[in-house]
Amino acid sequence: MRRTLARPIARTVRVALLTALVATALVARSGEVSAASATPVADPARVWSHLVALQEIADREGGNRTTGSPGYAASEAHAVASLEQAGWQVTVQRFTLPGTVPTDPPALSQTGPVPATYDMGTDFALTTPPSGDDVDAPLALVGISGVPGPGDGSTACEPDAFDAFPPDAIALVVHGSCDPLLVMINAFSAGAAGVGFISDGTPGEQDPVQVDVGIGLGLASFSLSHALGASLVQQVRSVGPVTLNFDSGWRPGTVTSSNVIAERPGTDPSRVLVLGAHLDSVPQGPGISDNGSGVAALLALAEAWGASGAATGPTLRIGLWGAEELGLLGSQAYVGSLSATDRAAITTYLNFDQLGSRNGFPFVYDPATASMPETVSPGSDALTVRFRRHFAAAGIPTEGIWTDGRSDDRFFAEAGIPVGGLFSGAEQPKTGEQADAYGGTAGESFDTCYHLECDDLDGVNVTLLNQLVGGISAVVGELAEVGVGPTTTTTTATVSGSTMPVATPIAGPVVAAPAFTG
Repeated sequence: MRRTLARPIARTVRVALLTALVATALVARSGEVSAASATPVADPARVWSHLVALQEIADREGGNRTTGSPGYAASEAHAVASLEQAGWQVTVQRFTLPGTVPTDPPALSQTGPVPATYDMGTDFALTTPPSGDDVDAPLALVGISGVPGPGDGSTACEPDAFDAFPPDAIALVVHGSCDPLLVMINAFSAGAAGVGFISDGTPGEQDPVQVDVGIGLGLASFSLSHALGASLVQQVRSVGPVTLNFDSGWRPGTVTSSNVIAERPGTDPSRVLVLGAHLDSVPQGPGISDNGSGVAALLALAEAWGASGAATGPTLRIGLWGAEELGLLGSQAYVGSLSATDRAAITTYLNFDQLGSRNGFPFVYDPATASMPETVSPGSDALTVRFRRHFAAAGIPTEGIWTDGRSDDRFFAEAGIPVGGLFSGAEQPKTGEQADAYGGTAGESFDTCYHLECDDLDGVNVTLLNQLVGGISAVVGELAEVGVGPTTTTTTATVSGSTMPVATPIAGPVVAAPAFTG
């Protein structure tokens, strides 16, 4: 059910309560940046203020901030006003690119041997980005040994799991511990017509899981509830061929959106440090963790730099990307618009996509964990070291992750630009080791509201968010080669929407470890 407009009234009370909790969390776990440092530090109170503003936009504009919606336009306006008030030079880049667009309601049905119709949200869900490819084909089981469950998904990550796969069938797999893009690649190579991901039945994985496949590869893709998946597996084994018809309701078309680009000149204009986060949400919800958190972090950091008077060596540039949820289109448009000289000037790209997952964990981008080494650009490991060093000093446990081209770092990496970033987890379950090291619930997804209506202000993990924001402040300060001196960007931004008191900011770095996919 879509959120009603009456809910923000009740939310006002909750925001006041959360404000107190946020302040407590900030004091409870701090890894403070040295007071003697000239590095501007994003104020957690300002991060919270921007999150409140983005939630209010979604509540006012139909429940989401998706590309092309009034909610996205209002989010863009909020970002532009905040950055301009902070003294940054702001431009809005409009773009139009090929993509997929919604045209009809999604539909999934069984056409044989027993006809049945399934419900969106309860029985199945779309992947991200939504598939523009429809399918009517028989099912073929891949790597499922018995009743679909934990561990089955990992087998579909290996190409040889598809050795006996019948071409033009739908691969039925269990959503597992590896990047779903790897499963898609294996299925594509085997000649599959589509892939259906079954929730494995663990806590948080009963309903259809929100699966991020990165790119479609011309395959139809969808996720299934554990109950429906188990029923289909049983039917395939007991009655023979089972045929599904899937229509995502999305069709190839053109997507028009915009990026917000803000700049703060440095003393050496031949070098540019770019910080990025996607501004849009999925249509299903307000997208406060994914990715209001990344946006709020960068807006608060921009305000800190605007008020600081600190000079930098490289120019600082912030990119808030449009249409990320439709296939990374905003960052693709931006990198594609750069001349060879402009690309060569970018020394680093840092990506911040989902920082406040409710059962999250501190992940740092680490190319050593890449499943697809071709997505790693030279020099990225040095950025990993900086983040790890910071979080290690703060006593904050971390693990490594690599997006394998599934977030806005992709096109920067393809251009040979070193990339780094932070992440708090999405649909994958938290391990017992991670829960022991950091807290939270083992076996439950890092964020049970990933790409759902409930990804709202109430579920933000404030402690984790502000630890990651502290890490961003510290590493950006290092890369910016901070020096003290007057600049042309000294206006302090004030954005209404939060009564949260100013609290001590948290700084945090990293200690990478095993691979993870969100």
